[in-house]
Amino acid sequence: MKLKVKILEINNSDVSLLRTLFKSCEWDWLKPDRCMMDAIKNSFLAMVGFWDNKPVCFGRVISDGYIYGLMVDIIVAPEHRRKGYGKELTRLLLEESKKKGLKVIQLLSSKEGKRLYAGIGFQACPDHSPGMIQFLHN
Repeated sequence: MKLKVKILEINNSDVSLLRTLFKSCEWDWLKPDRCMMDAIKNSFLAMVGFWDNKPVCFGRVISDGYIYGLMVDIIVAPEHRRKGYGKELTRLLLEESKKKGLKVIQLLSSKEGKRLYAGIGFQACPDHSPGMIQFLHN
């Protein structure tokens, strides 16, 4: 059986499936569910990968719709890691973003993810790059 990746059209039946996937990856899930689903709906692109009709990976791109996209929430269920699913999902997100006209895709990566992303063409920003980040917590 092959991983089946599709563009996500958000509906109410997706809530519990996605919540379960996010929690299995110890990834943040906004409460109430409506807030998380709105965040995903407002994305430029969201994709989910299924194995045996169960969601095993997810990722999305937020964007200005023309030039820049930021890839976020790239997650793979722990029991399905190291099988190439994250790489395939990322590749398809890039492909679809390019079809939709985006020119630049950025992402933040864990230390472990850098090798995966480098393998599909991402380059690490140099230490002297102007990029900065701030996490805003309530």
